[in-house]
Amino acid sequence: MKVLLDTNIVLDLLLDRRPWSDTLAPLVAATVDGRVEAWVAGTSFTNVFYVARKLVGIDRARAITKACLASFQVAPVDAAVLRGAMSLEGRDFEDDVQIAAAQAAGLDGVLTRDPKGFSAGVVLVWSPESFAIAVGAP
Repeated sequence: MKVLLDTNIVLDLLLDRRPWSDTLAPLVAATVDGRVEAWVAGTSFTNVFYVARKLVGIDRARAITKACLASFQVAPVDAAVLRGAMSLEGRDFEDDVQIAAAQAAGLDGVLTRDPKGFSAGVVLVWSPESFAIAVGAP
């Protein structure tokens, strides 16, 4: 299964933001054992760096962004993806870009804490709880 991680999921994982990071154990386990391939939209890297810099400083933000690049596949965001996002009519353009990037990369869906933000219906959308069920977590 190939899954795009919403920016907040990436931040929860890499910054160990509780209580949200606690709900991501099934993702980590499924990634480690090869059942899941985790992807991040190219545009998320700038957001990860920006938020991390505000929370933990520039040096740790650089380390977190490098860890993100080393840990996840990158779903490219180019003009075609941006055009696709513009056609989705979702309520949040950033979410639409992630949906379009997931679709263009042939991913199975998006994992997010905000499933309502991903209402365009083009790809599957999981909350951490529904994702745990999808990957067969106890």
